[in-house]
Amino acid sequence: MRAEAPQCDTWPDWAMPGLRHWLGALGIVALLAIPFAGVACEIQEQTHQSARVLCLIDGDTKAKFVRFEARFDGFHDDSVVGMTLSLDGEDVRCRAQDRTTLSGESGDEGEVLLFCSLRVAPNEGRTRVMEGLLEISHAELSSVRLVPDTATDP
Repeated sequence: MRAEAPQCDTWPDWAMPGLRHWLGALGIVALLAIPFAGVACEIQEQTHQSARVLCLIDGDTKAKFVRFEARFDGFHDDSVVGMTLSLDGEDVRCRAQDRTTLSGESGDEGEVLLFCSLRVAPNEGRTRVMEGLLEISHAELSSVRLVPDTATDP
């Protein structure tokens, strides 16, 4: 009788559907966390009460909608944050379900996110300028970014 060779369990088992789905979801999340090409956002000025943000969007962008996100840390019961945005000097109207203000009375604590989706039409190759004014009380601005949005009507 011949002895069987030891079996070696290989990891990961790519044939396992659960693992494929988990890794696929992780890959999508990683891609969404990367700002898309043709966009540069930076905080221009910041105090403990406000920040001015400037984002430059390539005029030939293929995105029809973008989502501006401002992330804050240290949010607690007496914190208040808010934002107003403009695109090429015109005020931006956010969708009803977007979050442009938040107070500590909402019960949120720690890290919070304000966001607004806006329409960005091609601009004959000219760079679009999105400006934001963030109001901050008892919280700390940690990051700002623009990401592609799947919105159909903000």
